[in-house]
Amino acid sequence: MNFINTLPGGSLVYQRTIPVCANLPIRVSAWITTSFAGVQCNMKFQILDANGITLYTKDSVPAPYAPLWTKYISGAVTPTTSTITFKMFTNTPGTPGGNDLSMDDFYVEQCNRLTLGADIRVCYTQTFVLNAGNAYTSYL
Repeated sequence: MNFINTLPGGSLVYQRTIPVCANLPIRVSAWITTSFAGVQCNMKFQILDANGITLYTKDSVPAPYAPLWTKYISGAVTPTTSTITFKMFTNTPGTPGGNDLSMDDFYVEQCNRLTLGADIRVCYTQTFVLNAGNAYTSYL
C-alpha cells in the first residue's frame, strides 16, 4: 500500500476494522518504509477494541528510506470484543517534495497457537481425525 504526501502531522492515514476472537491475545505487524526522497515518515500506530477503548499505542515509528524497511510489531493485546480497529497516523506532515509512505505485509497474529500434538505420517489411503479441542470449534 502506498500513501502519497501523507497529510498534516497527526492525521489519520489508514484505518481498518478486523475480526478477531474475543478474549484471545493478538499482535499486529506491518513493514513500513519512506518510499521516495523527501521528508522521512514517522508513524503512530493504535489498536482499539469495538467499544473504542485503546488497547495499544506506539507513538513513534520512524520509517527508513527505501530500499530499507522497518517492521512494526505491536505488543500483545487481548480484546474482549470480536473486532479491533487498527489506526495509523502520520507524525510528520506531508510536503509537495515528498513524505511518501509504503506499507507491506499487514498481519494480525493470534498469540495462542492451536496444538494438534506430535507430527504423524498419514498415507493417502488412511484417515486421521483432527480435534480442534475445547477452546475451538473448527480449524482451517
